[in-house]
Amino acid sequence: MSLMVLVVLLVAVVIAIFAGQNATPVDVRFLTFGPLQTSLATVIIGSMAGGAILMALINVAGQLRGKMKIWDYQSQVKRLESEIEDLKKKNEEQAKEIELLTLRREKEEKKEETPEKMSSEEVGA
Repeated sequence: MSLMVLVVLLVAVVIAIFAGQNATPVDVRFLTFGPLQTSLATVIIGSMAGGAILMALINVAGQLRGKMKIWDYQSQVKRLESEIEDLKKKNEEQAKEIELLTLRREKEEKKEETPEKMSSEEVGA
């Protein structure tokens, strides 16, 4: 068993022993309710149960908040991965375009060099 379960069981046993030893009747008033006569053990166990329920609700709310953050982060990751793929495609397209432009420039430079060579050969002849 985990340590937390052992601690909870120990606390429950201690509270049960305390409530059993304090079983005297008491008047209970809360806001506009009351007086209600019940045993002190019932009040103690009822308070413990109410506190446990409240803590469970708070815990569930925290877990939901955490899951919502995870969902948000997962959607962000998917969006960013998609953006990365788009940028990779654009990068490849631009690399191809640069390669084509480089080849065109080299062809144009060769065309410009060819007439210069011919004219220099004609002058030498």
